[in-house]
This record gives sequence, structure tokens and C-alpha cells, in this order.
Amino acid sequence: DREAVKKLRKEQEDAEDDVMEEEDDSDEEMEDDGFDSEEDNDLDKTLWGEGYTDGDASTSKKTPVKREEKKVQDKPTEEVPELSDAEKHLLMEEFRSNMFSSFLEGKDTDFDYSQVDYNSDYDDLEVQGQDEEEKYFDDESSQDASCNRMSDGEDLLEQYMDNLQPEPTPQQLADRMKILTHCDT
Repeated sequence: DREAVKKLRKEQEDAEDDVMEEEDDSDEEMEDDGFDSEEDNDLDKTLWGEGYTDGDASTSKKTPVKREEKKVQDKPTEEVPELSDAEKHLLMEEFRSNMFSSFLEGKDTDFDYSQVDYNSDYDDLEVQGQDEEEKYFDDESSQDASCNRMSDGEDLLEQYMDNLQPEPTPQQLADRMKILTHCDT
């Protein structure tokens, strides 16, 4: 295992060195070769992924920019098998489902979820309608409840007043005390 890891690491380092040397060589060649200024300006006007045309940029027929590629002879080229449409579709669905689930779980660090979470513009229209109805009926019921509370309060006060017994006078208290003391003896 250790030997395989060392071998793999060495191969990766060699590959990185080869790529760095190739980039250095291509930079030097670009400085030496130079471009035709008109052709260079046309290349600057094309967008990424667009083809390059020899003539007017408005023509619909576009030809891709051809660039000479250097192949590194030291590295064996690894051929990737062509994917069928079904495999491409399956991979695309898997990618979408992974991205969708990571978005819903809040794992997407590049997106500010608070802008959507607290923005009522993104709420479901049915939910907004229900919220408005609840708010309307809550307001109505709170007004009714406050009226009921006032009438309930009056009823409670009346009940309290009815249950109040008159306070005994000092003479009545003295008589009760005499009765209690005579019972003890």
C-alpha cells in the first residue's frame, strides 16, 4: 500500500511538473509569435463558448477557433468512453437532485438564504391568502373578546358583590367571642 501511494504521488508530481513546463513554454511562444491585430480584436469580441468567424460577427455561420495543441509524449493518454444519452440523463438527474437537496438543506454557502426566508414576496399565494384571512378573523375575534371581557368583568363584579357578607361590627365580634369562651368551659 505504501509503495502504491508513493508511486501515485510521484506520478502526480511528475504530471504537475509537465503541465507547469508546458504552460511556461506556451507563454513564451505567445510572446514570440504575436497575433495579427485585426484577428486579435475579433477574438476579443467573441464570448466564451462561441465560435470564431473570419468575417462579420453578425453572420450566422460560425467556425470554431482552431488552436494547435501539443501532446505530451511521456504521459499515456487515457481514453474516456462516450456516454449514452440515457447515462447522460441519469447523471444529470443525479446532479440536479444533489444540488437541489443541498440547496434545501442550506449547504450552499454561496447563497444568502435569509433573503428568501424572510421575504414575503416569495411566499406561496395560497399561504398568503390564508394568512390574510387569519389576520382578519383574529382582529375581529380580538375585538369581540374585548367586548365579552368587559361584559364578563361586569358579571364577575356583580357576583363578587353579591357574595360579599357585611363586615361584623365590634359588638357582634364580642358576642361571638363570649359564645366561644363559654363552650370551652
